[in-house]
Amino acid sequence: MMFKLAHATEKGWRKLNGHEKIVPLIQGKKFVNGEMQDAAA
Repeated sequence: MMFKLAHATEKGWRKLNGHEKIVPLIQGKKFVNGEMQDAAA
């Protein structure tokens, strides 16, 4: 049963947009309109 449920939900998954920006975001970097901002700005 669990296998069938997991298999069915897998069909609806998709890759996150901007996945490469998740780590800098967690590290506290600032983003404005999808662009990373310098600390001086």
